[in-house]
Amino acid sequence: MRSNKYAIVLFLLIFGRMIAIHSNLIAADCDVKVKKRIKAEELTKILKCLKGEIEIIKKEKSSLDLPVGTIISSMVPPEKFFKKYSEEKWRIANGDTIPSFNEYVAITGNKKLPDLRGMFLRGLNLDRIDGKQDPEGNKRTPGNYQRDEIKNHIHGLNWWASGGMKMPNTYPGINNSYNPNTNQGSKNGVTPYGGSETRPKNVSIYWYIKIN
Repeated sequence: MRSNKYAIVLFLLIFGRMIAIHSNLIAADCDVKVKKRIKAEELTKILKCLKGEIEIIKKEKSSLDLPVGTIISSMVPPEKFFKKYSEEKWRIANGDTIPSFNEYVAITGNKKLPDLRGMFLRGLNLDRIDGKQDPEGNKRTPGNYQRDEIKNHIHGLNWWASGGMKMPNTYPGINNSYNPNTNQGSKNGVTPYGGSETRPKNVSIYWYIKIN
């Protein structure tokens, strides 16, 4: 009889232990599922972020994927520019001759790059005839050099007689007869003024050109 009691107690202990283990397994399983769900949500967020970054990179790439022959201005000197951008794709626009295998040569037919050092750029006319066109534009091609020039004009210096005053015919540059009612011009008396060239206000930069 006593042995039966011991057996019942042992059975209850074992049964209770089994229930505890089962409960722990259920709890552990739930915990794993929760963690898996959390990880899945985190992974979804990460994937969304990556997708956004990929789109940004695509946009940046498309903006940097400029066509061959494009000229850009930059404040970055060549020794630093070419640490970031390959010389196989970009060159300083300094009039150098490049090998025939470059796309620039294949497209333009020119092995020699334009020399833009110290130069302003000017658009071709492309049949513009509204008075704002380049006077020499119809004769020009891409890369053509145009020397500096001042538009034809006159610096006249006029004197006139009024209030009973008389102007002598011996005044510098005047050889015509005296006429108090007519302005009389002279090419003399205008002092030269200016620098070494005619130019607008400007800021210096580097010119680079894409060759591939």
